[in-house]
Amino acid sequence: EELVRSLFVMLPGRPVARGASWVDTLRVRETADQVTTTATRVVTTTWAGDSAVGGRTLRVLRSRSTHELEVAGSAQGMEVRQRLSGTGSGTALWDAERGVLVEQVSEAELRGSLDVPAAGMTELPITARSRARVALRR
Repeated sequence: EELVRSLFVMLPGRPVARGASWVDTLRVRETADQVTTTATRVVTTTWAGDSAVGGRTLRVLRSRSTHELEVAGSAQGMEVRQRLSGTGSGTALWDAERGVLVEQVSEAELRGSLDVPAAGMTELPITARSRARVALRR
């Protein structure tokens, strides 16, 4: 589900003026095999201005986000728990006339811990970094 979400821009359900901001909260809960992942992302997006690209006027949307991620379940017969939290940022170019995302670049860094009690591992510190770019091909 998260992969598909990256192909879309979170836009408000109302007209906004340049400089306006809006907040979206995304909650995703997925279960695969015996592991459940729960993720919450709160994204504040601002219409920062416009840019001309290839003769088209695109809206420049800048975002800041907070992330909470929890993974719990059984992997290879052992209980596993992982908790991460952090922040992210991004920039999207939106073609309002055509209603399409032209490009979006985002990054995030989350920190937390991993527990595998059966292996005697608790509170192992972990860091996850992500960088993504989605672009419209012509």
